[in-house]
Amino acid sequence: MSGALGLGAIAPGVLDGATGGNLLSSLLGDVLDTAGFRGVAFMMPDTRRAVGRRVVEIYFPGQDAPKYQDFGKLNGHIDVTGIIAGDDYAVQATRIEKALSASGPGTLIHPWYGTLQARVMPGATVSMADHEQRFVRFTASFSVVPPSASKKGVFASITDTLTHAISQADAIVDNVVLTGEQLLSPIVLPLALTSAVSSWFSQAQGVWTAVTGYGVSTTGTAQAYAPDTVQTAMAPAMAVLAAGVPQPAQNLDTSWANAVTDALAGVPSAICAAITDPNQPAVAPASLVANGAQATLDGATVVSILLAAAVQTGAAGDALAQISGDPDAVLTLAVMSRSLIMSQAIAAQGAVTYASGADAIAARNALTGALDALMDDLTACAASGAPVDLSGLMESVLSAKAAVIADISSQIGRLPKVVSVTVRAATSAWAIAYAVAGDDVSVVQAAYDDMVARNDLATPGLAGPGVLQVLEPLT
Repeated sequence: MSGALGLGAIAPGVLDGATGGNLLSSLLGDVLDTAGFRGVAFMMPDTRRAVGRRVVEIYFPGQDAPKYQDFGKLNGHIDVTGIIAGDDYAVQATRIEKALSASGPGTLIHPWYGTLQARVMPGATVSMADHEQRFVRFTASFSVVPPSASKKGVFASITDTLTHAISQADAIVDNVVLTGEQLLSPIVLPLALTSAVSSWFSQAQGVWTAVTGYGVSTTGTAQAYAPDTVQTAMAPAMAVLAAGVPQPAQNLDTSWANAVTDALAGVPSAICAAITDPNQPAVAPASLVANGAQATLDGATVVSILLAAAVQTGAAGDALAQISGDPDAVLTLAVMSRSLIMSQAIAAQGAVTYASGADAIAARNALTGALDALMDDLTACAASGAPVDLSGLMESVLSAKAAVIADISSQIGRLPKVVSVTVRAATSAWAIAYAVAGDDVSVVQAAYDDMVARNDLATPGLAGPGVLQVLEPLT
């Protein structure tokens, strides 16, 4: 097909704003501002970096015009303003002071530059003020350490944003295991505690059944359930929840505690491990269809399932705590379960390919919002008098949030934009794709397919009137 069909083939006035009004630009106010250094998470409202060339200007006697010598690209320092707020601000001030004072390079998680190895330059400051209670400010200048030239080949130890995000998800799991060992450690197990564990297993079963439709007949119902791939993968773990973990006669080690944690982790880890199509581009989370019609399982679908389960797990924990004989144990088990689910959601997110910057931002907001909700649950659990120390788990969740933001934000600048196209009259979606994408057939086809899926067009031959969201190819 030639490039004969273009803007001239569409009636004047049909398209407005085809080259402007993109969704990404409208979301620029939603700045990615969570960062971290040496494991200390903080907000980064302001950052700047010197850029340009390392040019030396030279004047010679008797010559008015200077000469210039270019020594290459300027990799300037990254100047950062950081903010930490909270009831533990004094402790956090000490932590950031230690992080900034430590020798050698450290890991800097930057919202835009990703994960970097950087050294702190002289002049860093930490400040507090009497009119800003529970508030710590600091400024620091970082010099980025270039990767070692010796790191070559597929076995090189390379730090990247995805690896760091998955590492932080793994840290969440480690802290959940420690939390479980603290909670379930009594040598003589109280009846209320064992009853709370048994009741929570039943609640967990109910959550996964509600989210995925596991074991529920779909005959005569319009409810969208998870595909057969998910239900098959989770079956063994659901059987473990149904059977429970037998109470030991003597609780002399951490075997029972670890078995309980393993049982709670079984379903989310099985669903995450069932991803079969990690490279499928995601306009939005894939539709969950009835009767398991979806044969393959992509990362976006898994993230959607796990985030829904995380929400219901929080609600189930609150409800069971109201009637339990050991409400503190129930709330602790609930935050353990929710943390395990979120760790697997972070891992599944690494398998998602985003079609546009706007889609990546929406996914980032959903994932970080779920982590914020988990932090709210952890804070409420700690405030209610949880019988365990949750500080390690809370810190790992905050670090995971910063890592997720760094990972997704590192992709946004390389993704196409979404433009808003106002269609005044019913028009062929193919013609609109040509108007936006140009006359390269391979590019137009991708734009057309994305437009039909993104706008849920039932009749692509008669798109509009109205505003359509269209993917603008990278040039």
